Amino acid sequence: MGAESAAEIIEYSIAVVLWLIASITFGIGEAYYFYHLNESGKRFGRKYDHIYLTFVRALVFLPLAYITFDLYFMVFCILIFPFIHDGMYYSTYNRMKPGTYPGGWQAHINGRAFFDINYPTRLYMFIASLLILTIYYFKLLWL
Repeated sequence: MGAESAAEIIEYSIAVVLWLIASITFGIGEAYYFYHLNESGKRFGRKYDHIYLTFVRALVFLPLAYITFDLYFMVFCILIFPFIHDGMYYSTYNRMKPGTYPGGWQAHINGRAFFDINYPTRLYMFIASLLILTIYYFKLLWL
């Protein structure tokens, strides 16, 4: 492993940590947002919330994808996001309004999101993302 690989590992690791923090933050933040929107009765007719939130997520994802400029990273982000985000969303919302999402982290409803992914699929995507991450680090360290 040369100096270039060491710098690449650090850069990649920082990008991964930033994406994980963003996924957690989006999940918690959106749970608070939708909880208060629903409780205030202002939810009716607001069909563009998910388009706006997708745009905000892209503002975080695109610079990280540009910095790493790596397909492994992009696939990792896409696969891990639903597990972390949805889990944080369901568990946070369920703490604020118990019984809304039975199962907390593992809950699934047919909601208003573009893609509703059930828990087993999210779990498989999470495992695949960890496998991709492992392969990438293996490639950097030993190849």
